[in-house]
Amino acid sequence: MVVLQQEMINDLLQHLGQLKDVEAIIRLPILPKEYEEPLFSLKLDVFLKEELPDFELRKKLIPEASFFEASKRKPKDRFFWKNLPIHVEYKLCHQWEELMQLVQQNDFHWDGSTYPFFRVAEGIVLRDHSGWIHRQKDTLFNLPGSFFIIHLGLLRDRLEHLVSDLAIAAYARDQLMFQMTLGKYLETLVEAWFTMDKNFMPPFDQVLLRLKELEFLPEGAMGILDVLTRSDVEMERRLEVARRSAKCIG
Repeated sequence: MVVLQQEMINDLLQHLGQLKDVEAIIRLPILPKEYEEPLFSLKLDVFLKEELPDFELRKKLIPEASFFEASKRKPKDRFFWKNLPIHVEYKLCHQWEELMQLVQQNDFHWDGSTYPFFRVAEGIVLRDHSGWIHRQKDTLFNLPGSFFIIHLGLLRDRLEHLVSDLAIAAYARDQLMFQMTLGKYLETLVEAWFTMDKNFMPPFDQVLLRLKELEFLPEGAMGILDVLTRSDVEMERRLEVARRSAKCIG
């Protein structure tokens, strides 16, 4: 079982705090059961005012880091530190502010997942230099109702398109196409359920538990997921369940 000690967190924050113009650092919330998971990792978002650190600087930032893994194209690193797996994403404040300005518009269409919003809205604040991250949280907690209505409509349209692809795969007996499409369908369906309850999409490993905590969850939702994810259920049966579930979004 992983034990997070405040001293350990403070040491890590001191390293990250060496970066120029760090405005805020937050960590993804952790559910109790996750501390016992073998794939547990501490996920951090570091918001900066001016510029993102380049690949070489990030490698040198934490000398004790081992198994450092990162893409030179994305400011996102993974490494072990004091035997603790760490995931760090670096983000620019002004880019986030521009997104928040758009999100507050009544006709804004968000084509992506709301998972990035979850990270900030539910993230545990570790550093907040000027109160900036708390202002971003306030924005997300007070989004206009139109945001969720429009986003739900986009998810509904996507589900209808995916049902068509599932039907094609079932007709062609194409198991690979069916499974690939079904994965996209499940992700979209679950996000639609969260959106109906005016919640943001959590990380995949928290979806099941957080679904059960929703104030509004469609009747039989867990049974739907059971049918769609079982390999011993025929494609035609899963297709029919997917078709009916898509029609119930709204």
